[in-house]
Order: sequence, then C-alpha cells, then structure tokens
Amino acid sequence: LGCSLEENLKPKLRMLREQDFADSQIVNIVLRLPQVLGYSSKRLADRMAFLEAQGLLTEVSFCSAMPLNDADFRKRFECKTPAVPLHQSLTDLGMDDSQVAKATAKFPQLLTCSLENNVKP
Repeated sequence: LGCSLEENLKPKLRMLREQDFADSQIVNIVLRLPQVLGYSSKRLADRMAFLEAQGLLTEVSFCSAMPLNDADFRKRFECKTPAVPLHQSLTDLGMDDSQVAKATAKFPQLLTCSLENNVKP
C-alpha cells in the first residue's frame, strides 16, 4: 500500500492491459501475486516480452515467471532452440495455440527438447 497510484500502480496495470490481459485476468494476477505491483516496470516489460515472443504469455505463465530470480527464470523459460518450430510441430499434431501455451508453461522443458530426436518421433 506504500505505492503511488499515479506513478506506480496505474502504469503497471496499463502494461498488463496492453498485453491483452482482460480486467478479470488482471484481478486474478494481482490476487495470486500481489507483489507484481511492486516489481519494476523494466522487469515486467522484459519478462512479458520474452514470454510473448515464445508464445507463452498466459495468466498462469506470467504468475509463475514473475517471482523467479533471473537465473531461475532463464533456466525455466529460456529455450535453447527456437520455439516457433516446436509450436508448429505441436499444432501439426492437433494442439491449438492455447493448448501449446499451457503445455509449455506447465512443462517449460519442452522448449529444450530436440525436435528431431524427441518431438517428431
């Protein structure tokens, strides 16, 4: 409650809205992770941009990514191979975008799987 409404809270809520989170999702995020309003704008922007680029920006992945320190975030979410081929392979199997996002948010190690050796066979 020590945060300035104009300087801190409103810009962060605006950032979440700009990522197409509905107001109900924002409420869930703040209820689940109230400290999100205390994180720096840079931390929010960087993590949202990364998750969005990987096709993983969901309410659940966002809440699980934000409290992690930088090393744990990289270990859990950064992929060693591009996520686009993985996404395409999973959609080719019949998964829709939301199912791919949920699967990779729940099991981020999917992002490090070899497509040739693990996913396609």
